[in-house]
Amino acid sequence: MSFINQIQGIARGINEIVNSNNLGGTIARSVIGNFDNDFVNRFLNPSNKGKPTQQPNPGQKITLNPDMQNYIPVIYGEAYTGGMITDATLTADNLTMWYCITISEKTGNLIDGTASVMTFKEAYFDGMRLTFKSDGVTVDTAMDEEGNTCDNYSGLIQIYPFNGDSESPTGFSTESASNSFYAYNLFPNWTSTDMMSDLNFALVRITFNADQKITDLKNLQFRMSNSMKNVGDVLYDYTINTRYGAGIPVADVEVS
Repeated sequence: MSFINQIQGIARGINEIVNSNNLGGTIARSVIGNFDNDFVNRFLNPSNKGKPTQQPNPGQKITLNPDMQNYIPVIYGEAYTGGMITDATLTADNLTMWYCITISEKTGNLIDGTASVMTFKEAYFDGMRLTFKSDGVTVDTAMDEEGNTCDNYSGLIQIYPFNGDSESPTGFSTESASNSFYAYNLFPNWTSTDMMSDLNFALVRITFNADQKITDLKNLQFRMSNSMKNVGDVLYDYTINTRYGAGIPVADVEVS
């Protein structure tokens, strides 16, 4: 069974993550095989950019202990978050990195029985808001707080959002097109057993480009919005949820 399917339980610990200081230090650890370790080190750590590289060692594999102190958050209402890297793979040409960024748990129903809906509103790369090409997943431009735009990342970054599991692709609310692929058909080495059940996440593909200063994941942030935001709905969901909440039987909860 893939480790992706083992992310279960009330405060699920993130297991097997690549070492990095990106995303505000919330990175856990992983197992990544068949890669050029020096290239990955430069990719994840921009301070190493420009240092001499070693030849790829396709047989090399690094295994690190799981860090059970990292947890998947629950998002109610609206939030900006970087998520956690729960898988990462370097392609055979040593030029492209794939990341699986787990953002939050999928929440339950509102008190009236309506399913809560998580929306991917915007994505920010190194503090700049991203816009996408006509496919809804390939970055087109980046905009700073003053409205200035650049195309430094154009065509070099793809972001594929998922709302609930690997077979629930979605898109950014600012775009007319959205992701339409199953996650296990995108991410290298994943199969149909890698379902990421009950999780909101994004797959990110970054093509290394030193000229455009794309040598790492930088500070990738997502603006997320959950339709579950009223206090009563939030307390009810957390009280009865058996994955991340108190797990109290519905029959024992009085709703007025």
